[in-house]
Amino acid sequence: MHEFGTTLEQLAEVAVSARYNAGFNPVAEKRDPITVADVLDGPVVADPFTPLQCCLRSDGGAAAVFVAEDEALVRLDISALLADAGYEVCAEATDGLQAVKLALEHEPDAILMDANMPRLDGVDAARRILAVRRVPIVMLTGYEYGELIDRAFAAGVYRYLVKPFAERDVLEALAAAVDGV
Repeated sequence: MHEFGTTLEQLAEVAVSARYNAGFNPVAEKRDPITVADVLDGPVVADPFTPLQCCLRSDGGAAAVFVAEDEALVRLDISALLADAGYEVCAEATDGLQAVKLALEHEPDAILMDANMPRLDGVDAARRILAVRRVPIVMLTGYEYGELIDRAFAAGVYRYLVKPFAERDVLEALAAAVDGV
């Protein structure tokens, strides 16, 4: 943010405004008012890309992310990364059919989905989800280009990350997805 001329005080004012507006939402998780001093004294602005700055929803609560990945270790690592970053991991799926069911049931703010999953691939799962509900989907894939990527974008996928990916790439992609950038 600093490279664009955004000051810590301006970021703090955004956080204060988001929390103020959350006070009007009866289902917001965090509705207590805060001040610019609270934000500046807290860990939120220690770094321009801290977890709380990249995962706040307009209601003031943590953004809910749904993770669909068939490889257990990858899924657990991603879920732990997201939880550590302040996201709420609302559900996890191990195959495409389960992904469709749980994504529609939990209504997350964003979805992180593997492209190659059993029973129904991630692209077809994304297409089914997006036919019912608009939600940004970040696709995880082992391919940098080709038919799979073309299918993913044609289905309406927001962005894709190529495996192996850096943790920062995941957090940046989700922050952009949640913020609608």
